[in-house]
Amino acid sequence: MADRISSPALSSWRRANRGDVSGTRPSIDSRWCPPCLPVLVALLFIAALPDTAAAHAADRGYILLLPTTLTIVGGTLAVILTVVLCLFIKRHRPLSDTVNNTEPAETPLTAQVLRSIGAVILLWLLVTGFRGNPDPLSNPLPLTVWTLWWVLLTAAHAIFGRLWYWIDPFAGIASGVRLVTGQRTGNPRVNLTPAVGYPIAALGLLGFGWFELVSLQPEDPPTLAIAVLCYTVFSVSGNLLCGEHAWRRHGDAFAVFFDFIATLKPWVYRTPINQCNDPGDTPIHQPRKLALTWPASQVLSQPVPHWTACLVILVALSLVSFDGLNKTFWWLHLHEINPLAFAGRSSMTLINSVGLVVFASALLLAFLLTQWFAWLISGRQTTLAHGVAVFGLSLLPISLAYHVAHYLTLALVNGQYWLKALADPLAMGWNLTGFANHTVTTSFLSNHHAVEIIWYLQTTLIVVGHCLAVVVSHQMALTLYDKHRTAIIAQLPLTVLMVFFTAFGLWLLSAPTGL
Repeated sequence: MADRISSPALSSWRRANRGDVSGTRPSIDSRWCPPCLPVLVALLFIAALPDTAAAHAADRGYILLLPTTLTIVGGTLAVILTVVLCLFIKRHRPLSDTVNNTEPAETPLTAQVLRSIGAVILLWLLVTGFRGNPDPLSNPLPLTVWTLWWVLLTAAHAIFGRLWYWIDPFAGIASGVRLVTGQRTGNPRVNLTPAVGYPIAALGLLGFGWFELVSLQPEDPPTLAIAVLCYTVFSVSGNLLCGEHAWRRHGDAFAVFFDFIATLKPWVYRTPINQCNDPGDTPIHQPRKLALTWPASQVLSQPVPHWTACLVILVALSLVSFDGLNKTFWWLHLHEINPLAFAGRSSMTLINSVGLVVFASALLLAFLLTQWFAWLISGRQTTLAHGVAVFGLSLLPISLAYHVAHYLTLALVNGQYWLKALADPLAMGWNLTGFANHTVTTSFLSNHHAVEIIWYLQTTLIVVGHCLAVVVSHQMALTLYDKHRTAIIAQLPLTVLMVFFTAFGLWLLSAPTGL
């Protein structure tokens, strides 16, 4: 499933030349169980791994002796153990302070300035895409889009919070257009509801995935520049027509996805409240303070979005999963393709286009079926749509874990190429950053011990992500249903899907690939 451990230059060349949120509903009650649970389970899983086991063929001929079969079984058992331990948790542990999840009505001046800077950087990247070095490993645009923005910035949201809110260049361009035309921010021409906005965002993310995984030259600088320019026009138009708040919260694919990932951050601004002894006195709100919390705990304190928000989360999860699946021997054999006589990316355009849509649809259908079963066996204590909306958020830890594990080796290698490309963005012989003569280091991908560490790290990320998702879904079930027994029974269908997807994800990580 992960980006394959192989020669990074060859991998990057092949990538470039293959073809030759919230609604008006009340928030979930903010509760949390013992947060160390998934960490302990993951440590037990790692400790149980043997030193030697069956041979595993890593990507493109590099042979590793890794316990792939035992790891798949062990990782799946770790998730099952988390499920069993959650059965004994019957109470919530409430957060001690009130968490402020509201968004300011007016965009802060700092955000406006940073967005303007982001817009300038975006325009500069477009220039380098059209006029810069045609080599994807020497042009800042492909490296910035696929490595810095899609890989590293996504992961950074889980650490630092809503970064994209502050630097969104599309919103910065839209603000500039409003300033020139005199359009008021709070006067949208189209009322974009969450029921309509989230599907638009999901389709936008699916289109982005198709461009990355299926289109013929996603890293070709001029082609990528045209794609970025088209999405810029689309996003700015949506911002102007629907209003900045509604568009960013519901319609913009990346703003919506990044905001969801930001709920996994391990810190929060809390507003302590001093309760007075006299019941008639008004509580005193203290200044907000930065406090550490547990990863994914803030998912429980988010306002419940419209049920269509799960479309965005599931599409994001399906993209990284299918990117691993469509390179496996199993997928190639299924379509009678010989990897040793591969005719180019164009030979699989139709196959992968259909496969991507079918895979995303199948994952969505499987999730909706779990919620339908949960709705039936729980005695229909809540609406089906509400259950889908609530438990859709519990998939966020899995989505992030797959994203980081999948792109880990890409970030380690292409991050170095990005630093080097910044030194001479327009191929003019410059050395602006001093990295023009830097030698990209890829020796760690040819070292058995280093590759072994990377593989175990990817495996651990997937297992911990699933364990966190199980804990979050259990807490949501305890909040949603009035009885502990009902909560346990209602979450069983989704738990079965999570366990199955754990085994599937670990198999993708271990499966040899032919492309």
